[in-house]
Amino acid sequence: MEELRELAVNDIELAVLILLTRPPDETYRAYVMRIARADGKAGRIARAVKLADLDDHLRQRRPGRHPDYAWARERILVSQRARGESLSSGELAEGVA
Repeated sequence: MEELRELAVNDIELAVLILLTRPPDETYRAYVMRIARADGKAGRIARAVKLADLDDHLRQRRPGRHPDYAWARERILVSQRARGESLSSGELAEGVA
């Protein structure tokens, strides 16, 4: 965290990074739900970033073990709809910068 502060990462950016970082002891489902339920600007940005990440994973679907990306995508979308969120990539870049 100190190194990020030295790089002038602001409070919102730090909150987004914390939301998007899954601790080793957290299940994938708990991680997704934490992002889906997060409040404020950091939650809104984290959901947009996670949705883009999930879409990328679903496009590149490879055989083998992987988290349930379709389930996670639906949870994030449900949360966004319930909150009336619609965040374009331009808004996303603007919100983090």
